[in-house]
Amino acid sequence: MDPRIDEILRITKDTNRMVHKMRRSQLWGRFYQVVWWIAILAISGAAYYYYAQPYVDKLTQLYAQVEQGGQQAQSVGSQLSSFFGNWLPHSAATSTSTN
Repeated sequence: MDPRIDEILRITKDTNRMVHKMRRSQLWGRFYQVVWWIAILAISGAAYYYYAQPYVDKLTQLYAQVEQGGQQAQSVGSQLSSFFGNWLPHSAATSTSTN
């Protein structure tokens, strides 16, 4: 065989081997990258569940209590306005009629 053909064959095989290694490395890199992001998401979710969730629950309960207190204040305000609404027009009418 011609020495140039042998050299081309050797270079082609070496290039093919290197391309296969690069492709394999790329696939393993992608695999590790996916595993890395899954681990980050899992750790974040676990941290939220174990550390932040009790505080979020307490804040939710506090918000519900404040909202309930606001509704009670509105009902007391409407009761007071209806109570004074019954008294103020009569007192205003008597004060204007005496003038």
